[in-house]
Amino acid sequence: MRKFILIFKTIFVLLVFLTTFSFAANDTGINQENVKEKLVGHKAMFTDDGFFNVYYDYRNILNHHFPSGWMGDYGDIGMDEKWEDNPQSGETCMKWTYSAQGKQGAGYAGSYWQRPHGDWGSYKDGFDLRQAKRLTFWARGEHGNEKIKFQIGGLGGKYPDSDKKISEVLTLSRDWQQFSLNLEGLELSYIDGIFFWLVEKEMSPNGCVFYLDNIRYEK
Repeated sequence: MRKFILIFKTIFVLLVFLTTFSFAANDTGINQENVKEKLVGHKAMFTDDGFFNVYYDYRNILNHHFPSGWMGDYGDIGMDEKWEDNPQSGETCMKWTYSAQGKQGAGYAGSYWQRPHGDWGSYKDGFDLRQAKRLTFWARGEHGNEKIKFQIGGLGGKYPDSDKKISEVLTLSRDWQQFSLNLEGLELSYIDGIFFWLVEKEMSPNGCVFYLDNIRYEK
């Protein structure tokens, strides 16, 4: 009988301990199954000049990712990655066309730079861009007054970007202009969506043609 009571007391104490630990674990987040690890991307290799290039020239070894993540009315988008007429520098720039026909009924269109093609956060292939202080790029419109937004980060999925920054609506001219996004204060330890442009139909109801060149992160 005494032995049975001792066993019972031991089991009771053990149950109390396990219950207490379970509450403590939940309070501190230890037992939360959905907590995601803090992602740190591949080390971003900056040039000696302090640049991490997204687009430098067509198929240049310094380029990173590809403009394959077409969104919204993707059937309204046209692209030429090796446009040779009046690049900002080098031999080529990128020509983008948005027809505003609304082929998918979304009312907007845009493109993320991805690696590999079609990666919406399914692959752990982002970059650690904490050294970057700004994103700069050159843009011009075919006629002037083209209105476009630009963004970095914001991808979700299994491996989500650690932060995002979207520009205000930028109005282009017929001449090349350099634009800049200030990245200071952002969490840039994991950025897979390294560049994104967006045109909404209400911004360009008749469509637009615009050009991009020298897209890069700077220290």
